[in-house]
Amino acid sequence: MKLWQQLKAQSRATLNQLLEAPPGLRFVRHYQRQQRRASEHPLLRPFKVVVALLLLTLGFMLGFFPFLPGSVFGLLGLALLGSQFRFVAVMLDRLELLIRRAIRKLGWSQK
Repeated sequence: MKLWQQLKAQSRATLNQLLEAPPGLRFVRHYQRQQRRASEHPLLRPFKVVVALLLLTLGFMLGFFPFLPGSVFGLLGLALLGSQFRFVAVMLDRLELLIRRAIRKLGWSQK
């Protein structure tokens, strides 16, 4: 049970760091924090990549069914991939800025 509590606290801290980072730098900073963690087991990175690909696949498959949150799984998979590969983190940051710009231009923004 203690392991579960540690994982939950670590996930919450990671989410807070992602949300507090400025747009356009969130995922690159998250990638850099993950790379500084040198104490991880050598098989953890391939495991994370496999889990990320499974989440992306699940998100894609659930996207065909109404009322199922396929996009949530896809976004989690992309974020996990972004924590392992810098080019994915850079692409996610650019995509975030592009989406924010489009939302502003369409007038959907509350700001």
